[in-house]
Amino acid sequence: MLASSNQPHWSSELVGEQLRQKVSQLQDQLDAELEEKTNILLQLSREKAQSQGLRLEVASLRGEQAREAELAPSGDRLCRGHHRPAGVQDAGLAEPRDPGDQGDKTLAQVVSELQASQAETALELEKARDMLALQRAINVCYQEELEAVMTKADNDSKDHTETLQRLTRLLDLKSHRIRQLEAGELH
Repeated sequence: MLASSNQPHWSSELVGEQLRQKVSQLQDQLDAELEEKTNILLQLSREKAQSQGLRLEVASLRGEQAREAELAPSGDRLCRGHHRPAGVQDAGLAEPRDPGDQGDKTLAQVVSELQASQAETALELEKARDMLALQRAINVCYQEELEAVMTKADNDSKDHTETLQRLTRLLDLKSHRIRQLEAGELH
């Protein structure tokens, strides 16, 4: 009879250990996924900072372009103020404008590259956002599964405790009955 009362105790300990292992595994998975999300968020913040830096650089380049544009008309007015032949004025203005045009092309190329980089960063951020949303949905499923396992473990533990109490009461009743019968035979 003692062997049979130990049987449920061992199996419940085994079930409890298995549940603890499952909970531990799920917790490790959640921790790993949290670390991965943290890394993604750090990457996103770095990319946002880089994007902001690129925006500032574009604004700076546009400011330089605006200053160059302001200087070009004032130089043009100075040349017109002097009495020179038309051919001389055109030759004098052609030299400063060519490097400026090259600068404008370079600026346009830089702005184009920055816009392309920003678009690429925006796409990467969108992908990362979608991945985070998917990961969150997976984590919700894991959390629900973990709660279900924990609830089942609690229920199993309660059932086991109730079974042990019931068996203990039955054992006590039988033991009491045996003592009564033994006492009756002695008299």
